[in-house]
Amino acid sequence: MKKIISAILCVSLCLSISSPAFATSNVNQVTQYEENLGNDIVCTTTVLVDDDDSRSTNKTGSIIRRYTRDGIWIGTATLNGSFTYNGRTATATSVSATYSTASDWAFKNKSISKSGASVHLSAKLYTNWCGLNATASLTCSPNGVLS
Repeated sequence: MKKIISAILCVSLCLSISSPAFATSNVNQVTQYEENLGNDIVCTTTVLVDDDDSRSTNKTGSIIRRYTRDGIWIGTATLNGSFTYNGRTATATSVSATYSTASDWAFKNKSISKSGASVHLSAKLYTNWCGLNATASLTCSPNGVLS
């Protein structure tokens, strides 16, 4: 009897731990595009929007700028922004950013800001032979559309 109860408890514990993996995600990929920046460097931009509650007047989103050279990853800068909107106006309420690079690349002169209904990121991605400006902006419309 103890073995049966232990087995039932074990199965229910495993199910309760793994159930979030089956939950649906609230993040929708809005846009993805590529830019050739020269020197065999390509930047892939992805805009993600958190569609948590369609009745909310708050919106959060991210712009992920992934840089590759000859198809090999060299760095990623991610801009995160939160906004409020009401149908007439929108306001950026918070901004943050994360950066990561391959071992021979680095981000320097990193800056983030918010102004009105937009958030901005500016940095320089460089190595000993090359440097490029890394920028990103995310704007919220009065109706809560992020672009």
